[in-house]
Amino acid sequence: DSPSYNNSYKRSSQTIKSVMNQYNDVDITIDLHRDGGPQKKTVTANINNEDVAKIMFVLGQNSGRYAANKALVDEFEGKANELFPGLLRQRTDYKKAKCGPNLGLSDGSLLIECGGNVNTTQEAMNTAKYIARLIAEHLNGK
Repeated sequence: DSPSYNNSYKRSSQTIKSVMNQYNDVDITIDLHRDGGPQKKTVTANINNEDVAKIMFVLGQNSGRYAANKALVDEFEGKANELFPGLLRQRTDYKKAKCGPNLGLSDGSLLIECGGNVNTTQEAMNTAKYIARLIAEHLNGK
């Protein structure tokens, strides 16, 4: 309910644009958030004997780059299912997403919800290495 929460996509858009203006060779932009409201069992998994916050990819058909974003999400989800079964929640694919403009900034745009407000900081931190591995798999595959 705070202004900072309500403007989270706008603020992340400003950051993404700033980085893309500074570096002309950005392959992937990641807009990382946490979901609000889900039950703990919905957003938590145990992988390699540690509790992690599940990740969910969000797509916006109004992004202007939907096909490219969807192909990237398909790739990431396939690799996550192969390497880390149980890490993913079902993706959310909106016809008109609030995050659509952010996803439209690049063919390599990802919006990831890392767990929810019910996850601990440690669970989210545990998830970071799995997200990093997925990014490395993508970049090394190019």
